[in-house]
Amino acid sequence: MNNMMLERQKVWEWLAYGNFLLGGMGGGVYAAAFLLNMLDMFITVVSLVLVVGGLLCVAAEAGNPTKAYNVIRNFKTSWMSREAVAALGFTLFTFLDIVAPNLPLKVLAWLCSLTYLISQSFMLAAAKKIPAWNTPATPPLFIALSILAGVGILNISSTHSITLALATQIVSLTTVLLAASYIAWPGATLHFKRALAEGWNMAYLAVAIVVMALGLASNMSWAHPYVVAATLLGGSSLVKYTIIIRMSYKLPVLPPVDLR
Repeated sequence: MNNMMLERQKVWEWLAYGNFLLGGMGGGVYAAAFLLNMLDMFITVVSLVLVVGGLLCVAAEAGNPTKAYNVIRNFKTSWMSREAVAALGFTLFTFLDIVAPNLPLKVLAWLCSLTYLISQSFMLAAAKKIPAWNTPATPPLFIALSILAGVGILNISSTHSITLALATQIVSLTTVLLAASYIAWPGATLHFKRALAEGWNMAYLAVAIVVMALGLASNMSWAHPYVVAATLLGGSSLVKYTIIIRMSYKLPVLPPVDLR
């Protein structure tokens, strides 16, 4: 088994990464801003643009617009369908809230943003043929990565405060611990360990963890909000890139057994 060549999947590549990256940032910044009472018109527009950017990546990847119905029709069984419906709901409610701001629309958009982040994360974990994705450690890690990126955007766009600094520290610590748990997942299969060890992937994740950990210093005088934002956005993006693109190795296909 150790001599088997590892082969990356070719279905979800850069456009899929764009969806997880942009959509995750959009859903993450809205979810974080709502909870921290930092939601304003600018954040609403930014989150809407990012989620729409993610949807456009999905549309470009699908190629054929007629496939859109097939994506949303399996809501009861498919995390991909739930992601699409949540993204469309988020887009609708945030747009209406921009036109006529009111709290019920914000609450509905927030619920859609959480559903969107959860669906994205479990969609990866449901890929049974990709060992690096199909782990119990994947959903909480990707949810945290998206919220961390959202907090990073808040550090750029919002007035720096004790509340934001504390939130940045909590989310940074949580994400770092989840990333470390992903690497050290006790139930890791041999194929997962091989994907982790292949092509310096462990080093990529280690660097990302160190970068994200800089968010713990967000209340230091030398930690400019833009620097903090860059570490959170850069570190979370690097983890997603490593897992989605670099570690997307398929389970090996065993040769047929000759029973003669």
